[in-house]
Amino acid sequence: MISTIIFVILLIDVVILTVFLFQLTLSSQRYKPKPGELGKINRLDDVPSVSLCIPARNETHALADCLTSAISSDYPKLEIIVLDDCSQDQTSQIIRSFAHDGVRFVKGSVPSEGWLGKNNAYRTLAEQAKGEYIVFMSVDARVQPESINQLISYMRLEKLSMLSVLPRRFDDLRASVIFAPLRYFWQLVTPLKFNTPMATSLWAIRADSLNEIGGLEIDKDKVDIENRLAARLDNLEEYHFLIANELLQVSYAKQWQSQTDTAIRLWYPILQKSYPRALGVILAHLILFVLPPIVLVGGYITIDNSHGYIDAAWVLALIACLLSGYIYISYFRAVKRVKTSLDIFVVFISFFLVPVLAAQEAVLVVASFYQYKRGKVDWKGRNICYPVAKRY
Repeated sequence: MISTIIFVILLIDVVILTVFLFQLTLSSQRYKPKPGELGKINRLDDVPSVSLCIPARNETHALADCLTSAISSDYPKLEIIVLDDCSQDQTSQIIRSFAHDGVRFVKGSVPSEGWLGKNNAYRTLAEQAKGEYIVFMSVDARVQPESINQLISYMRLEKLSMLSVLPRRFDDLRASVIFAPLRYFWQLVTPLKFNTPMATSLWAIRADSLNEIGGLEIDKDKVDIENRLAARLDNLEEYHFLIANELLQVSYAKQWQSQTDTAIRLWYPILQKSYPRALGVILAHLILFVLPPIVLVGGYITIDNSHGYIDAAWVLALIACLLSGYIYISYFRAVKRVKTSLDIFVVFISFFLVPVLAAQEAVLVVASFYQYKRGKVDWKGRNICYPVAKRY
């Protein structure tokens, strides 16, 4: 009986993983910019003004590199605004040191009633921005000189109100790359009917469109405010999502701890505080990615000894492992640079890391619910639980 149940579960796994592979293939084709789509605006009288807005809170470790990449932009009508969101380190001094390069310093404030800290920072930056387009960039993101020009050109070509870009990892491979949470993996393998992909490291929006859909006030207490704006404009067919590649070289370098903190901050509100949903997500990770290798390593499972069906479930487990490994390698290659022999080796071992990453994600879901219930979820040292727990 148990063997039959496992056999059925593994069969379902194979079907679902096949759907994931198909969707990932579609996503890679749909979201990667192609030659001819990323032109440049050359006529100065045709260049819309752009405000590059960077919220920063306790970012001493990464801010200088971020601003160095920002000021290298060749966009002719660009203002760079950086908000110091009540940092307790040297963030403020670093921002001011770039003043001679045209970087404008904005002092943050304690969030107003009901506002999450990051959303309040977005609001302050949007109020300070003078550009027709506002580009929000995290401190972990890096742009090339032509990146802003390419983004605005693409938005105008496609008549978009909003665009977000999933940066690639161009830094050396390390634990933060290999053991990155599966946040964007799920966005790329989930069918579009159930998903609006959104990357928060770099996203752009027309200032007038932001006002037309109600601004940031509507979702001021929502952790996933960017996703809600994207979903709203996607319904109007005015939003696109892109994966950075060799043509659009937007990158990021984020520490593993920061990535897991982000996952913990997001899972609880994304799952709408629902324990059944959380249990479903945990089981999905374990059944899809952890059960097959357990069955595979555990050896043959007898379904019906009398007929000799001793390896049917094992074969399904092998197929599921091969599918999940290939899917993750495809995802890895899509969002991370793979050039050196070491990178290729890491891609190979990633085949065997899928169960570990799935188990890590299940732990992050548990940690998210546990920490929210205890009121101990922070964003850069600022507790965010009160408005979320009370009003989400």
